[in-house]
Amino acid sequence: MSNWGFSQSELYVLLKKPVNNTPSSKYGISTCRIGDYRPWYIISHNTGNHNIGGDILNVVVDYGEAYNDDPGDHCSGPCGQYQTYCDGKEVEKTLNHFDRVDVNYTGPDPIECIARTCLPINYHAILLPKISTLDEVKGDVRCERDVLFEQYSDEQNHNVTGLVWEYVDKNGNWKELPNYKSRYPLNVSLLDIFGTNWRDKFTGNLQLQFKFTAPFTSDVVYSIQKYTITLTECSPDFESYYNLSNTTCSYKSDGKVSVKLSNNINSTEQLAVALFKKGTVNGDILIDQYSTKQLSLTDTTVLVLKDLGGGFFGFNWPKDIDAGSYYFRYQVLSKATTPPKPKATDPFWYTLVKTPNFTIEKATNVDFTAKRVNDESCFEAGDGKIQVEVTSGETGRLYFYILYKIEGTTEIVERGWTSLSGTTTIISGLGKGKYKIKVKDSEDCLAK
Repeated sequence: MSNWGFSQSELYVLLKKPVNNTPSSKYGISTCRIGDYRPWYIISHNTGNHNIGGDILNVVVDYGEAYNDDPGDHCSGPCGQYQTYCDGKEVEKTLNHFDRVDVNYTGPDPIECIARTCLPINYHAILLPKISTLDEVKGDVRCERDVLFEQYSDEQNHNVTGLVWEYVDKNGNWKELPNYKSRYPLNVSLLDIFGTNWRDKFTGNLQLQFKFTAPFTSDVVYSIQKYTITLTECSPDFESYYNLSNTTCSYKSDGKVSVKLSNNINSTEQLAVALFKKGTVNGDILIDQYSTKQLSLTDTTVLVLKDLGGGFFGFNWPKDIDAGSYYFRYQVLSKATTPPKPKATDPFWYTLVKTPNFTIEKATNVDFTAKRVNDESCFEAGDGKIQVEVTSGETGRLYFYILYKIEGTTEIVERGWTSLSGTTTIISGLGKGKYKIKVKDSEDCLAK
């Protein structure tokens, strides 16, 4: 797991100071016989949300107070002298991601006569990694099975006390998530949060925010940003290629491939598929695009999903393919949508399912040699011979030759297509003359 998206941080703070009614006059009052009372706080980060440039932060929470003891009130210290108490920093802590500061004050509120503790404050703070809806592959697009946010780089699930995720419901109101409301990042799916009826919970795209809460206050601090996630239908998973075949002949462009998928689509959806050829200089090249619905008025070709059994479905790519290295990108869309003509780098297609590369090879070129074995032994004996040997071609195929006799500018068939016995044959019974030979294999691929 990469650290992508977690190089910056956000600090969330809630605090509450007790009311301090300690008198500040020179002689105090009868119930609090001290003079010149002065309290102070030094706090590095106050209530609110704070953008932090790195992933480490130092937090300070400091309190001090100073006053004169009253000699007439049985003082036990340097009576009548002005003195500072609670000197030094009570809290100084370096926070990494998910570290927190929790100070819980249990003393009186209001304070009527000095604090009697060196940290009269409720203070909750947590440092969180900054997150984004922009996935490295899918952008901000998710389907119901996709996790909404990338998991943190330690690959742990973090449930944060005091953090509550909210979404905009179908009435336009912010409402707490029913499940995983304290998970940060929210590395779960729509199905995990809402179940299969998530479409009943909100309309349009998913809008999210979170709030930071604390038990000592009704105040909340909201997330620095709101998050919008674009929703799309889930595409079937790629399973495998089948019926993958090379070109039948070295000079043809008739390779074929079929794609096996994990499941079918429903009647309101279409499967849009684009075929790309791997490029070298100018990048990958769009070869063609088809769907299970007709996309063009001039091209009636559509993909047909076939039931392959076992819950699997597949389609045959409807056009012949030239030799080369290829891949598909595909997506399930509403039937009402007409997908754009893509480039390999278009955001719409870049977020879709990409299949592994596959290769269509050119068939081995058919080639042969022909040599004279012997001429006629005597005038009009008709016992001349030519040996034909196939020197290259696809294994497992049969081979045939045709023999022409050339008379002037005319080619006359001397022997029709005749099979070779293996890859070598002797053509016998030939008279004096000039001959031309052609060879083909059992797929009608001619030697060229």
